[in-house]
Amino acid sequence: MRRRIRYFSVFFIPALVCLFGKSVLGKETQQLSIADTIRIEALLDSIPSLMPTDLPLSMALIEEADSLLTQLEQTLDRPFLRQKGEIVFLKSQGFSSQGKFDEGISELHTILSKPDLVAYFNGASKYYGLLGRLYQEKGNLIEARKSYLQAIQSSHISIETGVFYNNLGLVEYLMGSLFDASIHYKRALVLFESENATVQQKNSVRLNWGLVYYDLDSLDRAESQFREILKLVDTIPDTQLKGRLYLNLSAVYLKQSMWAQTISMLDSALHESILTEDPFLQVKIRFQRAACLMSMKGDQNRIQHEIEMAETLIKTNQLDAMNTDLELEKGNFEIFRGNYSQAKNHYNRALDAAIQLGNYTGQIHLLYRLAKVDSLGGNIVSAMTYYQRYHRLSDSLNRIKNDRMIDNIQMEYDLEKSEQEKEFISRELALSKSQSQHRFYFLLASIGILIVTVIALIIIASQRNRLLHTWKIIDNQNHRLKSMFRERQLILRLLTHDLRSPLMRIQIIVANLLGNWEENKGKEEETQAEIAEIAHAASEIDHFSERIMDAEDQPENLEISQKSGTKLNQRMESAIEKYQSKAFKKGIQIHKQFLPEEKTIQTNQEALQLVLENLLSNAIKYAPLNSEIDVCLTNQSDGYHYTIRDRGPGFQEADFSNMFKQFQTLSAQPTNGESSQGMGLYLSQKLCSQIGASLAIYNHSEKGAIASLIIPENT
Repeated sequence: MRRRIRYFSVFFIPALVCLFGKSVLGKETQQLSIADTIRIEALLDSIPSLMPTDLPLSMALIEEADSLLTQLEQTLDRPFLRQKGEIVFLKSQGFSSQGKFDEGISELHTILSKPDLVAYFNGASKYYGLLGRLYQEKGNLIEARKSYLQAIQSSHISIETGVFYNNLGLVEYLMGSLFDASIHYKRALVLFESENATVQQKNSVRLNWGLVYYDLDSLDRAESQFREILKLVDTIPDTQLKGRLYLNLSAVYLKQSMWAQTISMLDSALHESILTEDPFLQVKIRFQRAACLMSMKGDQNRIQHEIEMAETLIKTNQLDAMNTDLELEKGNFEIFRGNYSQAKNHYNRALDAAIQLGNYTGQIHLLYRLAKVDSLGGNIVSAMTYYQRYHRLSDSLNRIKNDRMIDNIQMEYDLEKSEQEKEFISRELALSKSQSQHRFYFLLASIGILIVTVIALIIIASQRNRLLHTWKIIDNQNHRLKSMFRERQLILRLLTHDLRSPLMRIQIIVANLLGNWEENKGKEEETQAEIAEIAHAASEIDHFSERIMDAEDQPENLEISQKSGTKLNQRMESAIEKYQSKAFKKGIQIHKQFLPEEKTIQTNQEALQLVLENLLSNAIKYAPLNSEIDVCLTNQSDGYHYTIRDRGPGFQEADFSNMFKQFQTLSAQPTNGESSQGMGLYLSQKLCSQIGASLAIYNHSEKGAIASLIIPENT
């Protein structure tokens, strides 16, 4: 028993101590990890706002966060990708602010060289963007361009993409690729407009784009861009930007020798620069004002005052340090004064600054100005040297624009004798003059041919339009004639169909007179009435004959589309009165129910009368002897309804698909031996379509058929 207790104490108790200790240590480690994580997040949140004001403290906090993150990764044995990326990004920004471009580039490459980190950051567009900015500030424009392109490719369409395009445009501008720069600025502005970017971001693109247009000598477009920014600046006051805009506009006017506008813009720029207390901008403006006044042969005292003010600003604000723009302005002013040696010194200092900054556009500009200064000063050999350097650098930049390899630039300076260079230049000038004349004559001839061609095309187009117009008139007349012919045919069919009614009445009356001749003796009044009926029927036949003749002679006067005031109750009364005798002989009673007040509408009165007579004639024809016919006229929401119901056999199912076709004999038969040609409903339907009415035929639920004619109030 004691032995067991001893073994238990030796093996089991140490195991419990180890487990308990590990649990306690695990809890402490977890607590430390949480504290470190909170500390790192707090540092990452505070550093961006602190960096612009206190760079050394920001860099110290970044190092602290980096150290804590390294310990945390080692303790927990897992990476913290997001925090690591933020620390590297902030550290690279700090190196950029300190001018340590190589250190910042190296830090960013540690992120971008790891595929897992790039995948985690979904392409890492902002890291490529910062890398491009570091390369740009270092002067390595080729790598800056590559980085900006990678940033654009890895980013989603957003305002950030527009920023990358704007920066890429600036790089292309510095490399001398002005057309490429213009394309990138256009893309940036489109993105800023579509993504609702800030006014400042849009103004930045327009300002850069205007400078490109200025260098391309597209002065109208440059002025348009600068003016557009001025409109936006008025809505969001930005005095510093307004000063730069006025200065740029003065440069546009100066290039066009518009001295008054140039001075006006310089005055506005000076006013804005004084408000913003920008001494560098004031110096540039003072020198430019003095140069303009000298070109205008202005007051010498005022010119001297501008020069003294510029020199005072330079000394007071210690602006003697080498600066490309400032040295360029000094050189320009010295040229106006005629002091070419001093101008050359300023241009050379500006050229050195441009070389250090990697500004190839500035280098080309300054080499050209140095060549011009030496040429004005009579130093032809030196001028030719600068011209050679200018052309070689331009050619090299053109090669870079095609293959983007700046390492292939070969700066070889092979000087030749000044006399040979002069002779070469003379030959080139003579050849250029000859080519210019040839181009002028060719352009003049081309313009003449173009004018003749345009006149011929105008004449041909005019003739073609005239023929087309004539063809349309003929086509419209053709359609009109076809329509009139169809209407005339329809009217002729209607009139022919309606002739049958008075003829049948004459036949019936004559048969009655002949069959009851003996019985009718002594009944002079009845006989006279029947003879009067024959006369009336004959007059109707005569009327129909005149209508047929009118249709033959003047079909254009019989268009069914003609409208007139039509009384609805009266039309139905007229139809009933016409067929009352026919109904009476079959023992049929006609019950009528009309509108309480007479209504008048605008429609074709004759067509409506024909339709009503056809429908009532059909009802009488198919109604049994000694039966009833109901005739109603009501006003409903969709128009006026004529309803005629008989007590005949009605229609079978097969009749409904054929009842509105020509020459169709239906299942029902006339009840008193009358004839049926199968044209009544067909013609009635045609007339209804002409006057805008609708016709429906259906069976009554009890017995007989119903014809329903609906006339809209506005036909």
